[in-house]
Amino acid sequence: MTPRDGACGPTDTDPTPDDSGDTDVAAGVLQIDPCGLDFGTVENGSSTTQTVRAANAGTGDSTITSLTIGAPYAVSATTPVTVSAGSNYQFTVRFEPDSFGTFDTLLVVLSDDALQPSITCAITGVVTADADNDGHDTESSGGDDCD
Repeated sequence: MTPRDGACGPTDTDPTPDDSGDTDVAAGVLQIDPCGLDFGTVENGSSTTQTVRAANAGTGDSTITSLTIGAPYAVSATTPVTVSAGSNYQFTVRFEPDSFGTFDTLLVVLSDDALQPSITCAITGVVTADADNDGHDTESSGGDDCD
């Protein structure tokens, strides 16, 4: 194993805290749960949200410096945000499409985590005119959809 800078001292060859003979320092270890969201099928013009948790499993603070996602998704969080050791930060991802189709994108979480400074999570959702599968895409055509 080669020496690493960052979470451990510059001469550390073992990232285990308090292993003998090195200079470990407190470091954040960010984990995203769930890392991957499936919004299923929604009607055009509607919106839905899911909650994501950024947990810090490390021994020091971790700062989330950026949360990015492609349209028609949005993240309800302001960065930077510091997540203390042993705690978590929750934010929501909103799916608010205005056209039909399948929408696949990535949620990218950037942080000061020395081992994994970039975490990428897959996001997917499908937009249909007939989300309730009654065979009609509008109320006037015999269904109960109100698009």
